[in-house]
Amino acid sequence: MKKIEFSKLLSLLIILSVSAFLFLSSCSKESPTEPEPSPQPIGEASLLLSKLSVAMVPGGTETVDITATSASNTTENCSVSCDDPDVASVSLSNSVLTVTGINYGTTTITVTSQSGKKRTIPVNIYNSKVLDTGELEIAFVDTFQFRGSYDSPLTVLPNSFWQPVTRDGFQALGSIALDYNSNPNGKEWMMVVKAKEGTNALANPISYTKIYQGGAGSYWRPNPPDGYVALGTDFTTSYVIPPSLNDVVCVREDLTITGTAGSFIWRIPGWNGNNAFICWKIDPPNTTDPVAYDQLVTGTFVALGSAYSDVSNMPPTVNPTMNVLKANLPLLSEAPPQTFQPKLEGYDTPAQETVPTFSRAVLVPCTSIIDDKFGSDVNLKIENSPFYRLEREVYYKLLYFNYNKTSQAQTNSVTITSGIENTQSQ
Repeated sequence: MKKIEFSKLLSLLIILSVSAFLFLSSCSKESPTEPEPSPQPIGEASLLLSKLSVAMVPGGTETVDITATSASNTTENCSVSCDDPDVASVSLSNSVLTVTGINYGTTTITVTSQSGKKRTIPVNIYNSKVLDTGELEIAFVDTFQFRGSYDSPLTVLPNSFWQPVTRDGFQALGSIALDYNSNPNGKEWMMVVKAKEGTNALANPISYTKIYQGGAGSYWRPNPPDGYVALGTDFTTSYVIPPSLNDVVCVREDLTITGTAGSFIWRIPGWNGNNAFICWKIDPPNTTDPVAYDQLVTGTFVALGSAYSDVSNMPPTVNPTMNVLKANLPLLSEAPPQTFQPKLEGYDTPAQETVPTFSRAVLVPCTSIIDDKFGSDVNLKIENSPFYRLEREVYYKLLYFNYNKTSQAQTNSVTITSGIENTQSQ
């Protein structure tokens, strides 16, 4: 908690803030006249836009209000043009510019007033079902191909192992392990990946190491080439023949981060209360420190097993396959830094908030969002909104106002709480 005190003779005090920024304004009692508004420049034309960048999906629309005035302060008409009409179309009606997305890509719109003033608007038409992180494209799947299950009194829980069904050049990172043996299609999800053209973000494993065999098949650890890591375990029905080298891909190490063992999935008991085989989900690292990237869980699992000696019930702290994706969330749109600050225009109480202005928009996986509307309906999310568009707006909020109409000095104090609790951030 931070406490700020102001102890002096004031006739007017106003405090406004954006995030942790404070704006103070005062008028002394000795000033007998109302504050004069700042004079507008004379002899200069202006061209103002309500948005300085736009982003949308194909078929989506955004509107931009245009205010154009001449040097004599009369309203002017404008013309608009688009650098690439195959990406977006533009139309202008009654000083309102409408942008419609056509195809994926970026372009620039130019607005020109009669006085020759020009403003440009960057336009981004993006795919709402693919996360483009620069070198990797990431997508969700909720369709799987059955690989095997092993129901036995020894296994404690029912289980099944499935492989994600991929298309459009996307590839699997591993199999999914479940503690039930019914069809998971439309109920579960996994992330799949594709390397951007011209990058070396992905590589096939050079071989596999068998972790355990038993029941319906065997469990294999992908062995990546130098500079790459595996992000999960691969399951196959053969006890002897390892999976194809094209069955899964490994990711360049700098695009990943070491994860942790998450919730327990399934085990085959061994001797002395330990296990012959046991597996867990792979979760992101346990840390509350702020990071400049997102840590993406892909839905794969980490496994321990031995045909000759038992393995512990304790989850591993280190394992070659226990990794998650490290992704820079794509910035869909960003407005230039705003220099606007509210000003005191009189003795009346100002508005509680200024009009919000757009700052930036990013694309965030649905698995990183707590959404009460969709709840736990994974299929609805994957089919309709696998990635959320998260926008940030900037505005000033009135924290304190006082008009001292007396001749006595007044002490004014404001208590400001910095930051939020972890539960609030969720």
